[in-house]
Amino acid sequence: MVRDSITSLNSQNKAGENTTLNVSVYLPPNYESSNEKHPVICYLKGFHGHDDIPEEFIEILNLAISSGKIRPMIFIIANNLRNYKGLKMDWGRNDSSRFATQCVV
Repeated sequence: MVRDSITSLNSQNKAGENTTLNVSVYLPPNYESSNEKHPVICYLKGFHGHDDIPEEFIEILNLAISSGKIRPMIFIIANNLRNYKGLKMDWGRNDSSRFATQCVV
């Protein structure tokens, strides 16, 4: 798994928060040594959307890929935990969905 951050004006909101948000990316086994193209899944968690990918989830993906039950894939999750006028809210009223769709994707 790779953890990084994305900075974008698309993540601005009326609370004036930092425009740098954390992103976690799961890469399938042997990704670095492969020239294969992989599908990308962007998981948009929404309300209280931290970018954590639990170790158990990574183990399940690795097992499903290694057993041939699913294709190797790239899985991206962004931290959408944002404020709106000082309140931790999502409900479509802040710009977390715009950040996720325009910056991450």
